[in-house]
Amino acid sequence: MVTSLQELSAVADSDPKTEYKGLNEEQKKVRDILTGAVLVKAGPGTGKTRTMIHWIQNQIANGGVKPNEIIAITFTNKAADEIEERLDNIVGNDTEKVTAGTFHSIAWKMLRDHSPNLKVIFDENNRLSILRLLFPELGNKQCRGLSQRMAAFFEGRQVEQEASFPEYVSGYREYLLQQGAVDISDIIGQLVLFWKENPEALQYHRKRVRAIAIDEFQDINAIQYEFIRLLGKDCNILAIGDPDQSIYGFRGSDVRLFFRFQNEFKPETISLARNYRSIPAVVNAASALIRHNTLRSGVSLHPQREGVQKISVFNGATCAHEADFILHEIEKLVGGFNLLSSAEAFDGNYAFSDIAVLYRTHQVGRQLHEKLKKANIPVVMADGNRWLSEPPFSILTNTIRLFLNPDNRIALEDILHVLSNSNSENVRAFMVRLFDKNEDWRQAACSYFNGKFLERWKEWLGLYKEIPDILKQSGVKGLAEKVFELYLSADIDNPEQQLKMDTILSQASDAGADIAGFLEDALLDPFTDPVLNGNNGIRLLTFHAAKGLEFPVVFLCGAEEGITPANHSDSKREEERRLFYVAMTRARDKLYVTWASRRKIFGKECDQKPSSFISEIPSQLIERVFPSRKSKIKADPDTQLSLF
Repeated sequence: MVTSLQELSAVADSDPKTEYKGLNEEQKKVRDILTGAVLVKAGPGTGKTRTMIHWIQNQIANGGVKPNEIIAITFTNKAADEIEERLDNIVGNDTEKVTAGTFHSIAWKMLRDHSPNLKVIFDENNRLSILRLLFPELGNKQCRGLSQRMAAFFEGRQVEQEASFPEYVSGYREYLLQQGAVDISDIIGQLVLFWKENPEALQYHRKRVRAIAIDEFQDINAIQYEFIRLLGKDCNILAIGDPDQSIYGFRGSDVRLFFRFQNEFKPETISLARNYRSIPAVVNAASALIRHNTLRSGVSLHPQREGVQKISVFNGATCAHEADFILHEIEKLVGGFNLLSSAEAFDGNYAFSDIAVLYRTHQVGRQLHEKLKKANIPVVMADGNRWLSEPPFSILTNTIRLFLNPDNRIALEDILHVLSNSNSENVRAFMVRLFDKNEDWRQAACSYFNGKFLERWKEWLGLYKEIPDILKQSGVKGLAEKVFELYLSADIDNPEQQLKMDTILSQASDAGADIAGFLEDALLDPFTDPVLNGNNGIRLLTFHAAKGLEFPVVFLCGAEEGITPANHSDSKREEERRLFYVAMTRARDKLYVTWASRRKIFGKECDQKPSSFISEIPSQLIERVFPSRKSKIKADPDTQLSLF
């Protein structure tokens, strides 16, 4: 039994250069399967990444597989980078030849092997603009609905298809092909379609891939499963995941695919059940909760740490009281802090970055964010969205797109919408004229627009013309800084937006002058989270954004009926329970579950009931807590603990 964090660290992070040191019996079984398929049901905190790395290492060392014949598929590019780095510690520089990345990034590279003219990836916002351009007879609402149905169709989901739907899809794909582009949601689907229409292309890739490892297998969608089914026909396959943590049904993932793999590939199935992360109360409470699901992994977690601390449950009279309790507990956890002098934490066991405040809905998150800001506590926020594709940051990505392809009129239209302050009718009229007359957009815009819009256009056009010099002098980071200076200066005092800007600048700095590489990385990694950038602030995250992370202290907030679980049908309740399970199992040392008897929801004061999920936790694992002494935290508008 592990009795301390120091001993736990020795088990989980032992010297990787010492062969297999620290692997438990179940992990060794996975490692030693050299041929065929293996399905690993890996509960939270059971060392699945470590197991995956050692399986890959053994494929190279004892399976006769070359590094460049291995693909490791992860949920984020950051996870892929971690796998490459840890493999490098074990087997040396040959790991540069192991292909590690997300489904999207790997499929994009394979697709370009056969279609070198593909140079551009369009995102959800671009799709909407294209549909408006191609099908002007459709109104905004119809275009939005069509865009959503297309995304679902591209991901292999069943969608309602009116008679004209295939024509819309065909027209959209044809337009993208003319632009040398592909839709972000259609990258994998286009590759699968290409393979089916060109069997020799599929054989080309099959000959070059002998082993595939897939992380977070419970979160794949139908088209990703088809990718694995086609490519992995004769491969050694490791599929590792946890059906109890499948939480992306709204994005098309289907936990049933986990069990379909079990039936179709006939893998050897191994369970990882030893949880090295959390105290026993968290492990046992989460296990009791998830047993209420009918579709589940069947793995019973066994805590490897010792401890008698229980889960703290707090009920505030209002959401303000709930937030005050959280502030008081944070003060105790960091040991208090003197805002009026050094603004530093002292005498505490935890840093701000050790503490995560998790919430199910954005409204609960905003309420907590306001309280934390008023108390001058530094906060890092992340919601798991691809915010580089959303205003106001989209002006940077679209400027790059237009620089890489001056004929990219969709990027041009999106830039014009930003510059016009959303004067959409004027912009659309200009784009229709441009489309009809095939004019040079630089001169056409100068003669078409006037007033402040023309001034803003000329300012942006000047920046556009300077891009080659900017890249030469200061790389992509210099371009990003210039764009932020011109168009995001109003957001400089918004901590959340400032954090996102800092994250982009960090990515841009890593890209050097590779502007195309920067754009690809930004679009192909769907979860670019500022949480991972090392800033010392409280982590304020949605349940979804917290997936894959862990923290010494976790507050699970707004645990009320109608919030978690949300007001979904019974068919969605099991995914809501899995989401609560994921949030709980982020905690290492301390878990708080809080709720409010009254909360303002969409401007209306509502009476709230505690989440039914709380009642599914055994009472002996719960400690009801009450407000602590009056906090020393004082809100001083002139003094803010800063992340920056």
